[in-house]
Amino acid sequence: MTLASRLDFREHRFRLGSDDAARVDFHRMLTALIQVEYPTATEMRPNPGDWGIDTFVGSLVDRVNIWQSKYFADGIDKSQKDQVRESLVSAMTNASANGYTVESWTLCVPCDLDPPERQWWDRRCKAWAKEFPGLVFDLWDAPRLRGKLMTPDAAHVCDQFYGPARVWIAQPQMADIVALPVQETYEGALFVKQLAAAGLLEVDAQKVAFFNAEVLARDVVNRGVPEERQALLELDYTVWELWEQYVGMPPSQAGVDAGTAARTLFATVMQDVRRLPSPGPLPTRTVHHTGMMHRVVETGRAGWVASWRHVAAEHTEQCQVNDPSSSTTLAVQL
Repeated sequence: MTLASRLDFREHRFRLGSDDAARVDFHRMLTALIQVEYPTATEMRPNPGDWGIDTFVGSLVDRVNIWQSKYFADGIDKSQKDQVRESLVSAMTNASANGYTVESWTLCVPCDLDPPERQWWDRRCKAWAKEFPGLVFDLWDAPRLRGKLMTPDAAHVCDQFYGPARVWIAQPQMADIVALPVQETYEGALFVKQLAAAGLLEVDAQKVAFFNAEVLARDVVNRGVPEERQALLELDYTVWELWEQYVGMPPSQAGVDAGTAARTLFATVMQDVRRLPSPGPLPTRTVHHTGMMHRVVETGRAGWVASWRHVAAEHTEQCQVNDPSSSTTLAVQL
């Protein structure tokens, strides 16, 4: 599988930290991609307007072909549809006012259209064809863009905008912290049972941390960017290694009871986990790091008491009795 075939164009947003920056970067990528087939393609500088043109080929005293860039990374709803219509009307109005002809108008969006969105586009093209006779309409959605970036002639564009040297040039936006849904109690979670075994009963903040780590992990898995997945695995293994280091240390005080030792282990490990730097391309926060430690526990690789393996085994057995077909862990598979 090639890099271009698995591109998720939301990467512009994630890498650059905002939709405004992503919009500019996506537009520049489009112009470079258009230039593969049309070397004279160029962009328009707004002053104050851009005549409804993002990228074009041709002459503004004769005939032009226009590509309209819209960074709709999450789909096309009513607001986005209105923007598309306004862009087309602006392009055709300015062409008429300034004495040139638009031969084709191509909408470029970084998303896959669902059936209703595609039906909307097809219907609009039929209506616009009557309103603007002779104008050719086209759509470059995410599949079309991937296909064009997969061609040998476009390899330099793919490498420039999505290759290893480009992926993390800018500082990405810090990962958001989200509130724990009311319905998500985690009462049957293994990491909660391991905390209870250590005598830690006030664990609402720990549940929030686990939930945020899960949201982060799910986003990384869904995006499918290899660098992100490797960074998340690095954080997973790092917090696990920290736990192993402290578990292997002899107790600092003789005669410490098991409960105190477990709570001391928890506090010490979490203190160092919070101090870990963000792993490369994932600008994580402290809460994600502590949540990742709970993910290690949830997947049966660690615990806080000497008998943590026994606690995990009992949990697995209970889950299988309650629902033999269910998974024994709540954690997203990395």
